[in-house]
Amino acid sequence: MRIKDVVVKIVNVSIYTNWIIVILHTDEGVCGYGDATLDTMEFKVKQAIEAIAERIIGKNVLDCSVELADNADGMVGAAAVSGLNIALWDLKAKAVGLPIYQLLGGLQHRRVPTYVSFNRSLKGRTPDDFAKMTETLMAGGDRAFKCAPFDEYFWREPIGSETLLSRGFQRIKAIRETIGNEAELSVDCHWRFEYSTALKVAEALQAYRLFWIEAPLPETDATQLSRLRHAIHQRIAGCEMQTSLSQYLPMLEQKALDVYMSDVKYIGGISGLKRAASLVEAFNCQFSPHNMTSPISTAATLHVMASEHNILTMEHHCEESGVVSELFDASFTHADGCFIVSDEPGLGITFDEKKADSFPYRKPQPLRKNMLGG
Repeated sequence: MRIKDVVVKIVNVSIYTNWIIVILHTDEGVCGYGDATLDTMEFKVKQAIEAIAERIIGKNVLDCSVELADNADGMVGAAAVSGLNIALWDLKAKAVGLPIYQLLGGLQHRRVPTYVSFNRSLKGRTPDDFAKMTETLMAGGDRAFKCAPFDEYFWREPIGSETLLSRGFQRIKAIRETIGNEAELSVDCHWRFEYSTALKVAEALQAYRLFWIEAPLPETDATQLSRLRHAIHQRIAGCEMQTSLSQYLPMLEQKALDVYMSDVKYIGGISGLKRAASLVEAFNCQFSPHNMTSPISTAATLHVMASEHNILTMEHHCEESGVVSELFDASFTHADGCFIVSDEPGLGITFDEKKADSFPYRKPQPLRKNMLGG
């Protein structure tokens, strides 16, 4: 089975989001799928993928690999390589008729615990909107949630900070009162705070029994993050945007985080995510991948998690629109707060490439401040 062609589809999913889908066509009619989504950089990523594609067209899929060089070409290069790496794993596993997790060492977990992230799915931003969303999700069987409540606050604009922060606290309070004390709640701060504010926020949030606080500080200073981690009594999670294991080392060595959130789309695809999981385990930290785009990245992450011993939980991102069900057919399932991996060959994903043309790129509306991430 040889690679005949590489196609990149930029698919509009919502008013905020375009996904970058990588399709590897082979001479046997089998396709491999990858996800290289990077907000606002869609056409640069597409160009990077097409440049790499010239090196792999004509190669046997079992002899072909695309790996991420350390810090090469920044986020654009990382997304391009990661998307191609996922698609190649999909093809390799299909070529031998096995699910990807079997090629990664075998099944360790059929069911992988999830938490639900619903930031881009919310239509309103009042405390009641947050509460109603979690109420709906709980009715569907979910028992772990993540919100991004600090819409108004950003450290470069600190005027009136107490009022701005209080709006975030009100949203969190509304969620906790809705889900009770048995469900888990995490808060994503999207790197909004400097140290003193992060400390103040963490202390205020102790009353809400958080599972973790995510990205409270910019992740450029491991020493400062470590200082915060040792000053509070809550888990800190982060590292969703890092593109190399060398970027993890200062964090790990200085014990800056409790939970590492590698994203399969930026850490080098399935190969990179597997290596990240091993590195995090070696430092006795917890592993919980960031996952906020297509069913392709969900399936890729799920296969790695299914093959790993050291797993905490995995992000389940609410659908932003009905486009997802129109274009994708996924063999994995989600029930009772878990993803359940399937035994279909490869990722277990099909993608309607022709129908995708009905959802072409659209310039997204500017993201609200709260939506710097998932």
